[in-house]
Parts: sequence; C-alpha cells; structure tokens
Amino acid sequence: MSQRYLAIVGDTEAWNPAVHQRHDLGPFDVTFNHRESELATARITVTNPQASLSSLDGRRVLISTKGRLLFDGILTGVPRGLVDQKLTLEAVSRPADPAVLDAQLAVLAEGAKVAPYWDPLFIPDGRDDDWAELLAGRSEVLAHSRIQGVPSLCDALGGATNMEIQPLNGSVSYSLESNVATKYGVKLTAKWKQLAAMRFDDGGQFWNLSSMTPDGLIESFPKEGSTLSDGFTVVRSTIEKAETPEDGYAVVWAVTDEELDPEWTFEGTQATTLMRYEIDAHIEVEYRWEVARTETATMSVQSRAQAGVIGQSEEWEEMELRDLVERDRRAPWSPNTTYEVDDEVVDGRNAYRCRTEHISGRTRTAAEWSLLGPSSYIATRQYVSFFKSARGRAAVEHALERMKARARLAARSVRISFEAPMPARPWLVTHDMTISLESPKLPGGFATGRLVEYSLSWANGRASFSGTIACAAGLGDIAAPTIGTAEGSTPESIGRMDVFVDNDGRAQLEWFEENVPEGSVTEGSLDVPETVIQIHTYPAAATSFEQAVSFPIYGAIGIPTQVQT
Repeated sequence: MSQRYLAIVGDTEAWNPAVHQRHDLGPFDVTFNHRESELATARITVTNPQASLSSLDGRRVLISTKGRLLFDGILTGVPRGLVDQKLTLEAVSRPADPAVLDAQLAVLAEGAKVAPYWDPLFIPDGRDDDWAELLAGRSEVLAHSRIQGVPSLCDALGGATNMEIQPLNGSVSYSLESNVATKYGVKLTAKWKQLAAMRFDDGGQFWNLSSMTPDGLIESFPKEGSTLSDGFTVVRSTIEKAETPEDGYAVVWAVTDEELDPEWTFEGTQATTLMRYEIDAHIEVEYRWEVARTETATMSVQSRAQAGVIGQSEEWEEMELRDLVERDRRAPWSPNTTYEVDDEVVDGRNAYRCRTEHISGRTRTAAEWSLLGPSSYIATRQYVSFFKSARGRAAVEHALERMKARARLAARSVRISFEAPMPARPWLVTHDMTISLESPKLPGGFATGRLVEYSLSWANGRASFSGTIACAAGLGDIAAPTIGTAEGSTPESIGRMDVFVDNDGRAQLEWFEENVPEGSVTEGSLDVPETVIQIHTYPAAATSFEQAVSFPIYGAIGIPTQVQT
C-alpha cells in the first residue's frame, strides 16, 4: 500500500509536492466519499498526539500520494479526546472561504445561461439561479472536484475519462431503478397582450374630386391628430381647392320687393354664378388596439431504449411561460455604485439581479450579478402567433432540449455497484469519468456507466475502491431529433375604415340640371346640396383569442448502449 501524506497548510498555499509530502498528524487512515453533485468528504483516523486537536477546526488539509494531490479541503469536524486515543476527523473539499465556492458556482451558472439550453421565459420568478432550472435543458449534472470542490458541468451519461476495472469476485450488484417512458412530450402556454396597428387611407375616393361648396368641405375635413373613434387617429390630412374654378354656371332667379338691393338686382331679378372647383385631398388614419392572446404549443418525441427498461407510459410536462410583457423600468448598471442583494439593473439588452452586497468596479461580474434575461419582451407584443415567431421558435427549441434532457437522465435507469482493488493511480478517479467493468453477474457480461458515487479507502492496512455507476440501456442511436414547421391556424381580427363622398361636383351639377333646367329659379333661393365626406370606422370584432399550434418532430431521442437488460 503506497504511502500517504497529510499536511496542514495555510488558506492560500499552493500545492507543492516537494513541500507538502509530510506527516503533520502522524500515521493516518483515510476514506474519501464522493457522490454526484455533492462535495467530496474525507474521514481521517489518527492517533491523538495531544490532549486536544480542536485548534485544527477550520484548517486546510492536503492529502497526497506518489507526488499527486488527492484531496484539498477544510477540516470541519475535529473532536476532543485523550492523548493516544484514536480520533476521526472530517473534512470537506471546499475553499477556506465558502464565498469563493459561491463565486465559482455563480460564474458557472452564468455560463450555463446559453440558448437553446436555457430560456428565461421558462424560469419561474426568483429561481434564476436554481440549478434544477439551469440544468433542465441539459443532459448534464453538476459535479465537484475533490480539490477544493471546484464545480463543473459533466455529461450525465459519460465522462471526460474512462477507467477499466476488474471488480472483486461477488462484489457486483445490478438493479433497475426505473423505466424509460415510450414518449416524452411538452405542452407550452404563452400569454401576452398583442399591440396591433393598421393604416388606412382614402382608398382613391378623393380621386377627381370637385365641389361647388368647397369652403364648407375644407372646414369640416378631419384634421391631423384628431380622433375619429376609439383607436382611430388621423396621422396625415391635406385638403385644398384649385386656385381657379374648373367651370361656372350662371343662375338668375326672381326676388320680392323686400329682397331688392339696388346694387345687386335689376328689374326684380338677381343674377349669380356657381363655381365648381377641383379639390386635392388625402387622408391617412392609424388604428391601434390591444388583443389578449393565449397560445399553446404541443410536441412530443419517441425515446429509443431496450425492451427491458422501456415502460408503457408517456411522460408529458405542462409549462406556462412567463408573461410576454415589458419588464418594469430598471436603472442602468453603473460603476462605483453601492448595490444590495436583489437589486435589479439593466446592462445592454439584459436585466440582472444582484447576488451579493458590493460596490461595483469598472466592469460588471458574473459572481456579483445573475442574468435574468432580456430587459424587455416588448417585441413579442407585436406577435399574432408567438410560437410561429423567431422568439417563439427559440422557446420551442429549448423545450426540445428539455425533453431530450429528461429522456437521457431517465435512461440512466440501471445501477451497478462494485468493489475493486485500489487503482495504481487513484488520483485518476474523479468526479467526471466513466467506469467499464466485466462480470458474469451482468446481462451480457459487460457494462459502462458514469461514476455517480464512489469511495477510496486506505484503512487497516488495506486499500480499496468501491462505487456505483449509472448505465443507460439504449439502442445505441444518438442522433438528435429535429423540429418541423408549426402547424395550426392563427385566428385574427382586423379593423376597417370606409370612405364615402356625397354630393361631389358632378352630383351637384346633376342636381343643378334637374332643378334649374333653364338656368333660372322663379322663386325661393338656390340651395345647392353641400359636398360631404363620410368616414365610417369599424373596430376589430374580437380582442381575445385562444389558439393551439403543434410542432412535428422528426427522429427519436437517441440513448447509447451502456449495458444489456
């Protein structure tokens, strides 16, 4: 059994085999226990050289062999005891200052917020740094090194390295933990207020317009900025008459003595001329309204696993996305500013939440700020169909990643435990590896799987290695499924505007010819019908819609073959 060393060191000392291969606590036994997603621990058994070891509590310990570091952590349990009494010390693989590990996790979390594996619309408010949410779209797990607990993301079915071992006779146990669903599906619901806008013009109704009553027409014509009805606003308005009339019509009619005016009448009659002017008019109207929309998108994908682990049930997940509305206004991030926990700022296009109280430096750091997502979803308020838009497509692609992750994690349905001799290079047993082993107790005699739990033990003159691997019983197909084009109708309602012209110049001329056939009126007065423009507006018929779309998926979720069932 190779010699082991234990050094009690300062918080900032760097590992140096020439310096730290020493016996600060004398001979000792040690067992490292490590489980996926957790920090490794060390149980150290020593003979108490003093009346008490309590002064070591919180001290940093380095354990090594053959010039290689096996463990770097902090003593957390140091009991009191008598001289020469056997005592068990406990240590955890983390930095002396827990805030250092928190900062490492924060940086790792920010790096995980990348599409399509992460989408802020799926994250419930306040859970932006919840690892269950951060990894929901990844077939990865959070894992910590035995060296100060440095965190990383590791593939759920594989590892950066592989070690072949020969298990001890009779030590292998095989168990099926769960079944794999035949199909994985998701139903997404999005709700938003759509801001809709339409533009209308006169539709050519003013082409070749003329009038014998132009002044009244111009006075009553809608002005720019005026409102015709709810939501309908005039955004462009011009009207003017030609400088010279197009033509004129002489009219003479009789008057009574009381109406005589020497300056305008003669021999009991009055003469005048009706002028018809060309009118140049244009109008544009904008209609704005709001529609409440609820849209659901469904999709599902088959999983491919061996008959021994495939179940008969389907697994569906229903999710309601965050409201697609504009976020509240936030102050922009600024340097040299005091921030408190949960303060929210905008930096560029994104919003962030403060992780820890601090005074900002020249740049914003991931250890201090958590990404919430885009500072505004206002663009989505223009969508008639969210899931058929580019942003909605991105959400669907993330949903597919969630289904893939669920299926691949569920595929780790076989657990195989083993015991084996200590590897010649035990430092190669890490948080990110697979183990391959052969045993007649296994179906097919062979298995490979991710190491999800292990112990390295040097105790009572014996060195041993034990662990558990999680294996996927797939069919070997690892091709990724693809999403097809959205299917489903999109209900829509629109407004309308109609423009009519009553009694234009041509109609007035026809009236004149019918009512004054000889160019004279024998009694009364000449009441030419006024030219009138009528604009009728019709708002959208509905302001609330529910619709459903579906996305076909081509291919199945592939699962590698790591064990036979």
